[in-house]
Amino acid sequence: MTGLFLLPFAGRNMTFSIVLAFTGYTLVTKTFPVLTLFFAVHEWSAAQIAVSLLCACHGCFLTAAALPFLLGQFDGLPVLPLGFAILCLNTPVCILLSCDPALEQAVRMLPGQALRFCPRYCVFLSFVNAAVSGVYLASWQWRYGGVDGPEIAAALLIALQSAILSVLLEWFCPIRSWKIESDLWQHPRKYVVPVVMLLLAGLIGIWPVSLWILFCAVLAEILILPKIARRI
Repeated sequence: MTGLFLLPFAGRNMTFSIVLAFTGYTLVTKTFPVLTLFFAVHEWSAAQIAVSLLCACHGCFLTAAALPFLLGQFDGLPVLPLGFAILCLNTPVCILLSCDPALEQAVRMLPGQALRFCPRYCVFLSFVNAAVSGVYLASWQWRYGGVDGPEIAAALLIALQSAILSVLLEWFCPIRSWKIESDLWQHPRKYVVPVVMLLLAGLIGIWPVSLWILFCAVLAEILILPKIARRI
């Protein structure tokens, strides 16, 4: 922390960003498993469950809202798209099959399940990514302004591309060599999609024309992948 505060950034903004970012990360990666354990061993009312999930979801939104205060310090650099890639690190929702071997076996048991399961899973992940990216964009617009059509398009395309890659990894390369749940949260595979998306977001930032290339790639994936899923 001492090294961070030596950087030439406003102390208040730096403190606010880091505290909220780590709070959001803790809620997403640590609180959800604890809540699951509580739900399993004790009978909770619908109101209690709703309040618990609402508090946990607020952690995600706080992280997205605080991110512009950190990235916006780099004046003159096209860092806005990088936030979309960072927010794709949604470990719990990206290991739906890996964390439950029984569910994976049930999903794969009948033929044609890839076509039934994967598109719906992709839509779900896209919605999650787009929701947090929307909060990030709103916070950026409120703090710095300049959010326009290309930025919104980049948010949607990165959310969709991240979801597609996450679903492909989960279907073809599920994590099976784990013994305790912390092995899932710390598995290096969770960084594959964010790293790819960071490189892609950086390319969009320095070469805006690449946004159209991403659009064509996502469109091709949407058209081709369902045909491949029918043969699995």
